[in-house]
Amino acid sequence: MKRLKIIFSFFVSIIAIIFIVKILNYIPLLIQKDFMRRYNSIEEVKKRLDIRDIYIPSFFPEEILWPPSVILGQGKPYLAIIMEFKNSKSGETALVICQSASKKFKYDGGIRINNIMDRINYPFKGRNISILTGSCKNGNVCTIASWKEEKYIITVTSRFEPPQLLKIVESMIH
Repeated sequence: MKRLKIIFSFFVSIIAIIFIVKILNYIPLLIQKDFMRRYNSIEEVKKRLDIRDIYIPSFFPEEILWPPSVILGQGKPYLAIIMEFKNSKSGETALVICQSASKKFKYDGGIRINNIMDRINYPFKGRNISILTGSCKNGNVCTIASWKEEKYIITVTSRFEPPQLLKIVESMIH
């Protein structure tokens, strides 16, 4: 009987420790709710960061998987949202969309251009879209398009040729 009480006490202690650790893990999220963190959906980002305008393309190449595989967002020190989309065939990140309220924001995850080969400006619907074309670490083409949309800087990075990226970008501008 005494042994049974010890085993029961041990399990109760383990459950209590797990519960306390879960609570302690949740506290930073309450305190730092506006700093960069991962979200489960675009709707959750809208609700938690109190933002209505998240720029999402209405056109995606068929090899892009929906929903985004990674959604990050922050409210402080300025609003920024990152969405990464995977390629259905290779499983690697093929499209990254960043929306930020500051020019200072830089996101190097997902896709990184190693060597810029071409830079052009593309006027479209009253905006000046800056397009950089180069190569990624594997030598394939990578393209970045960025422009100002109302109070945000939008940057779209992809593993697509410029014409394909422009279709995506044009579908984001209303």
